Amino acid sequence: MDSYAALFGKILGRRTPDWGGVDLEGAKHRIRDLEGKIVILDFWYRGCGWCIRAMPRINALARKYRDESVVFLGVNKDSDLGDMKVVVESMDPAYPNWNAPKAPAVYGIRGYPTLLVLDPGGVVRRAHVGFSPYLESELSAWIDELLLGMRRKG
Repeated sequence: MDSYAALFGKILGRRTPDWGGVDLEGAKHRIRDLEGKIVILDFWYRGCGWCIRAMPRINALARKYRDESVVFLGVNKDSDLGDMKVVVESMDPAYPNWNAPKAPAVYGIRGYPTLLVLDPGGVVRRAHVGFSPYLESELSAWIDELLLGMRRKG
């Protein structure tokens, strides 16, 4: 059985494969359409209490970085779009959510919530599994590091 270190060793530093999802209005989206920005992927499902508990923290970060080149994206793995709708309507996230049941398999994700940080070129730079009381500060540090790199290049 792969440990998370082995799993992330397979995806870190590699360009994300292209995959798609559907928002609550039924519009289809592709992950590659977000290239050029830092992308934070939050993989979750309705029955995951830790996922729901993490959402307000991710919301706070989405608001903090709303004027930066950072996109937060909830990636819901439920097979029923209605399950995503219940959570989105009750939690009112400040970031878009796509229903993409096959997306977690693209990365080999088995634990939830899982957060992946993609750089502007679509390369997976960081990964975090599970809930942490330090989630905001850790994620903020990763984002700030990537933003600094973007500013130096730009």
